Amino acid sequence: MHDKHDIKKIDLLKINAIEILMNIIQFAPTISIRTFMLGENQKKEGYPFIKRLSQHILYSYEQGIKIQVCEFLKILLDNE
Repeated sequence: MHDKHDIKKIDLLKINAIEILMNIIQFAPTISIRTFMLGENQKKEGYPFIKRLSQHILYSYEQGIKIQVCEFLKILLDNE
């Protein structure tokens, strides 16, 4: 079982990881990221990347994580 201090570290790591994804979107074509997220390998495994992001929106206690995941998805799905 994790104590509150460990949870804070984990939340911070999640926020940093999502921020890295946001930066990747700025420099990589979003179509390639969409292709990865919806590709055959992801489909075969039941779309684990999308499921994980969705779980953060639904179950995370840290509001910052929810906001960043929503922003990531919004940027990713924006057709410009």
